Amino acid sequence: MRGLELCDRHFSVPLMASGKQKALLMNARTSLFLLCLLAAIGCGGQQGPRPYPVRGVITFDGKPLTRGTIIFNPVDQAHPASRGEIQSDGSYVLSLTAAGDGAIPGEHRVIVNSSTQVESGLEVGDPNYQIPRPLVPPKYSSLSTTPLSHTVKAEANTIDIAL
Repeated sequence: MRGLELCDRHFSVPLMASGKQKALLMNARTSLFLLCLLAAIGCGGQQGPRPYPVRGVITFDGKPLTRGTIIFNPVDQAHPASRGEIQSDGSYVLSLTAAGDGAIPGEHRVIVNSSTQVESGLEVGDPNYQIPRPLVPPKYSSLSTTPLSHTVKAEANTIDIAL
């Protein structure tokens, strides 16, 4: 309440002020109130649930998948998907808005994309160019066909995936 008393003391309208002075002081008081209100609303913090760390290892036929991407798509489509790069040892770390921050808690449909690498320096018209071929069955690469689903908990998660 002390802050309001200070505002009232500094922005009160003197009884002897002219109409123009009163209007200016009232506008200043209203502007200060709106500025304080907007500042309070703006300091409300992060909207929506926060992400939790998710890491793991992806294997295919018992061996680590050595390249590609993994995407965790929340079943609740109001939340964004998280993504991670598959490393040469099969490990991955999911990121949502910052590197390694994870995924939103809840049930997720999981997509895994992995294909052979195009030889560096080759272009489509080159006779040695080979079209990248998938390293995993196509069913894992589409949201409509993936059989993979996992639950992200509101804690640090380790989710290993065997294809």
